[in-house]
Amino acid sequence: MAGEHQADAEAKAKAKQEAEDKARAEAEAKQAEAEAKAKADAEAKAKAKRKPFHVPGPGGVFFGGKLHKAGAELMLTDDEAEAMAEVVKPGRKPADPAPIGERKAGKYRVTGLGQVLHSGSFHGKDEVLQLDEADARALGAYVEEV
Repeated sequence: MAGEHQADAEAKAKAKQEAEDKARAEAEAKQAEAEAKAKADAEAKAKAKRKPFHVPGPGGVFFGGKLHKAGAELMLTDDEAEAMAEVVKPGRKPADPAPIGERKAGKYRVTGLGQVLHSGSFHGKDEVLQLDEADARALGAYVEEV
């Protein structure tokens, strides 16, 4: 009878230990699930605050473990963009300009490639000129359409 009592006590202790282990495992699973949900919510919130930026060039920017070359579009928070200063510009990448051979008469801005001589005077960076088709094509990469 003592053996039955001892076996019965061991069985109860084993059942109690299994119940405690099961309860602990369930609590850990719930906690892990809650932590995963909190992390996903934080990532979603951060993603929602991201805005489009582009790399104007020349060169590129190293972000997120990758090198993004000129023309690349990135989704960044304001803090990330601020940290990259002049390396990124807000908004999507602007549309590529028309090929030089297809330029029309109109207003053109002098790019930063130096000065241009037009109508007998020199014009520096960011000056806006009224050009006809022939002049717009002749000045090539030194001007861009406004």
